[in-house]
Amino acid sequence: MTRARAMMAPALGCALVVLALGMASLQAQGQAVSNAPVIDGDPANPPMKLGREEVVAIISSEVQLAPGIGLRNLRLGEPLQQVLDRLGPPSRIEKTGLFKHWSTLHYTLDSGAELAVIGRKSVERIQVRGNSSQLVRTVQGARFGMEPPLIRRIYREPSRTRSDRMEYTHLGIDFEFESDRVAQIELYPRKR
Repeated sequence: MTRARAMMAPALGCALVVLALGMASLQAQGQAVSNAPVIDGDPANPPMKLGREEVVAIISSEVQLAPGIGLRNLRLGEPLQQVLDRLGPPSRIEKTGLFKHWSTLHYTLDSGAELAVIGRKSVERIQVRGNSSQLVRTVQGARFGMEPPLIRRIYREPSRTRSDRMEYTHLGIDFEFESDRVAQIELYPRKR
């Protein structure tokens, strides 16, 4: 580790330091990671080794949620028909509202997370539900399984708080909690 990295380590936080050091090690050596965990603690199974390409593939397959905007290939304000054309038929469609004007298109992402696209004629809300094992995060770094104090640290004070929900209407993002952990992230247009 260089002297500059050693001096910056306390300010970055453990998770970032581990990721930065791991990536630097992979780049410097161009070799597989040798300290990968043993599956189920079974010594008969050799440790899984991830090469640089596998690490990059995992990081690039991560779903990033942009508050007030949407996902990589799904945007707030986009016509629902375009969503259907691009993503294909959903696993189910719900019609709600007094005159059944609202549609909710339900999809399951490759990561296993559940995606709900909600709107009348265009995408007005996007809900993503999952758990901490899924590769889903906001562009600011919030992810499933985080506790409310960590969400506050990232996004500061919410516009509104309930026992199981933190709403950031000025950013266009809400976090819903189950057992004091993020279980659902909802995106919508920013409210000024």
